[in-house]
Amino acid sequence: MLCDSLLFIIGGFHTTGNLLTWALYFLASHQDVQEKVYKEIKKVLGEDDVEPSTASDLSICVRVIDETLRCAVVAPWAARYQDFDSELGGHKIPKTPLVIHALGVSLQNEKYFPNPNKFDPDRFSPENTKSRPSLAFQPFGFAGKRVCPGQKFAEAEAVVALVTILRKFKLKMVEGQVVTPTFGIVTHPTEEIWITLQKR
Repeated sequence: MLCDSLLFIIGGFHTTGNLLTWALYFLASHQDVQEKVYKEIKKVLGEDDVEPSTASDLSICVRVIDETLRCAVVAPWAARYQDFDSELGGHKIPKTPLVIHALGVSLQNEKYFPNPNKFDPDRFSPENTKSRPSLAFQPFGFAGKRVCPGQKFAEAEAVVALVTILRKFKLKMVEGQVVTPTFGIVTHPTEEIWITLQKR
């Protein structure tokens, strides 16, 4: 149990840190979205702390997190071993090799996410998610019991961090930066991202 707990904490630290890096970048680059999130925080929470019971009420903030996961492809792939031989699309897949699921392919698919390189949290509004297959958005890996065990913790941690930062500071990009991703086990910015914080 101790090993599982350590893996959970250490494994989630890097991915959630990069999720927050990208979220702050997108919010600093999209002042209109940042202002919507700030107004929602003031309206829903006022001066109260964010609690697990109120985190889901911050729907715009949650959409920003979902769109960050989609747009930045924070975790670009997942891997699993199969327990049995199978066939998919006429291709035989033996049980031994590692099966790689390229999460970024579905997260950037124009069929489900038109103009996929554009940061648009409204993609995750109730109206826009109705017609999209649920498996089109799987940033935490395979559905069901194969999904990342830290999903709920990472989402809650991201909401708490964004609320804490945005209720105190306005974010703005330092001009002249070109931000590019470096893909690996976790997608991260190639260079540092410089953001100024202005006290609210």
